[in-house]
Amino acid sequence: MSVINTSEKEDILFIVIDFSLPIFENDDDEIGFIDFSIGQKVYFVDAFKDPNSVFSQDHTSWMVRFRDELGNEYCATQTLFVTEEEWRNLVKFIKDKC
Repeated sequence: MSVINTSEKEDILFIVIDFSLPIFENDDDEIGFIDFSIGQKVYFVDAFKDPNSVFSQDHTSWMVRFRDELGNEYCATQTLFVTEEEWRNLVKFIKDKC
């Protein structure tokens, strides 16, 4: 299920794969990276189709704008997130199988 079809502003999302994003200063100068981890809770802001994506006809061109616990906003492909309900179901499934 796609989080962009079911989420509204401020809905809780969970990250399902570790990833890093570059941090920029003044929109041009990369000053480092921020890491996100599996199970980390973030908040949906909105979604958009990346016009520069080489996968313009692919689901990876749809981006989620999200907010972390500190209020900072970032963007990443929709495939890195699940809704709170989907996360609970994943956790239950894993617990039941282990």
